[in-house]
Amino acid sequence: MKKILALMLAVVMAASMTVAAMAEETTAPDAPPATETPDAPDTPEGPDAPETPDTPETPDEPVEEEAPITMNGCLPGETIRLYWGIMMEGTQRIHIETDLKIESNKWTHDNTDDFKAKITDDAGKLSYNFTPTNILTQPEDIGKTIEDTIYIPLNNGETYSFHLLVTYVGPAKIDCKNQLRVFTLGKQEVLNVQISDPFDEVPLPYEAWLQQGTREEIDAGQDGPEEDWLLRVDEVKHLDDNGKNFTITVTPVKTGVEQVRICVIDGDGRRYGQNWQIQVVEEGQKPIESITIPSKTDNQRAEEAAVDVIDKVNEAIAAGEELPAKAQTVETATGSTSTVVPVKLHGLEASLSVDTMDLLADGKVGIKANINNGAAEIILPNGFQHTPEPGRFGYPLGFQKDPRDAELMKSAVKEEDAKTEAYKLGGNVVLPTTATVTIKTKLDGKVNIYYWNDETRKYTLLATPTAGDGRVTFATKQLGHLLVTTGTV
Repeated sequence: MKKILALMLAVVMAASMTVAAMAEETTAPDAPPATETPDAPDTPEGPDAPETPDTPETPDEPVEEEAPITMNGCLPGETIRLYWGIMMEGTQRIHIETDLKIESNKWTHDNTDDFKAKITDDAGKLSYNFTPTNILTQPEDIGKTIEDTIYIPLNNGETYSFHLLVTYVGPAKIDCKNQLRVFTLGKQEVLNVQISDPFDEVPLPYEAWLQQGTREEIDAGQDGPEEDWLLRVDEVKHLDDNGKNFTITVTPVKTGVEQVRICVIDGDGRRYGQNWQIQVVEEGQKPIESITIPSKTDNQRAEEAAVDVIDKVNEAIAAGEELPAKAQTVETATGSTSTVVPVKLHGLEASLSVDTMDLLADGKVGIKANINNGAAEIILPNGFQHTPEPGRFGYPLGFQKDPRDAELMKSAVKEEDAKTEAYKLGGNVVLPTTATVTIKTKLDGKVNIYYWNDETRKYTLLATPTAGDGRVTFATKQLGHLLVTTGTV
């Protein structure tokens, strides 16, 4: 019987907030369901996605209990209930289990207006991959549903149907702040975890635990055999009054490689998770060289493509050759020019890896990140000192207008007639170089841009640029909650 160390965090939320004036913050959410999550994830694309409930809902049609096929563990006639985040892009996968052959050219689904879908076979692992055709993106879309019926013919001459119910949810997700990938045998570590919940959609109480196993076992929502676990879970502990920050203390007890997943079930029974691959080594032993999360998101693939171009640009510069067509020369907010390679990123999960930042630091070319189809843009030049703090595995660049605490942020503006906008750009991170940031805005003329620390409620003035033509551009190292106003705080 598996031992799951769980934490029931029931909390009464108090509401006394005051606004001060100056200083720092914490990391932002990422598309939910996707996501881990909102390339080939399990539920939504990525490791941070919410999971499906254990018990499927049943429609009016009869359940075929002896059927030779299941989808996400559901029998024909049962409802496959999934979630799609309003910030999510990409594809969601439903696992198919059958010993028979699917008549691949004959399967169909009813709702072709709302869903695009295909069945894939990845080394014998069958899956039904779908994407909504018109993805809803607004907070008011949370809770809306779309449905479909899937018909799969097998080579036994029978066709089996499954009901699919997809519910739109906000970008709540699990965010392990120190996603350690290499552990030392016997050395206790503490995983710091936050439930990023910008729309306050995760009801309390909730239960949290750690799953361990092979990639296949974790993908299926199961633990591996306890005797094979590499980590002993010593404690799961909540840290604050609102219950949405907790720690998982573990001790490595065996060397090897495995997949781990931080799991949460909220008060409504909805699941969330974040999974990644780890290895445990003996003290002094060199880790295996490329240990990476097997699945990749659209953002990760876009970043990798940009890195390939950056490598080619660096080679061309070194050889004195003509630069690849994708290389651009841009002007920064400090007045200098920089050769950059563009990359398009989307959603609250947008980020750049530590390896990419190393490449920019040591190379001759920077990067221009277009976030959410131009809603924000970040230019990072090349040539700077990069020494990431221990535990950092990326630099979050996700963008959101009017984040959860927007009204609280705006309430600090002194002037009643001031025009003000609130944004969330990335997480609580200081970049290793000065970035040129451009944000779409409705403001005109001189504005003050403040960084707001959502923990201390303090503000720091970052820049006083001039907004025009629907945009404002400024230089900063600090990312996080940003207040743009014609007034002052």
